[in-house]
Amino acid sequence: MVTMGPTPAEREGHTATMVSDLMYVYGGSSDVGYLDDVYILKTSLSARGGNELVMAWGRPQIKGDGLTLPLGREGHSGTLV
Repeated sequence: MVTMGPTPAEREGHTATMVSDLMYVYGGSSDVGYLDDVYILKTSLSARGGNELVMAWGRPQIKGDGLTLPLGREGHSGTLV
């Protein structure tokens, strides 16, 4: 299996919430402190050049609309509403 795209840094205490075939990874902590980043992993597998299976990481573009974005955190929960 191969993953493509920008991968998240090592972390603990993050959330990983599934929405259809997308896994949203948010927050957690590492050696640098609390993290406030978001990564998305497309988990639906596709074949590439034979039997090799591929999943792809990406980063969403988050635009502020006058609201304050959440600060970095760990030990939280994520829920699909």
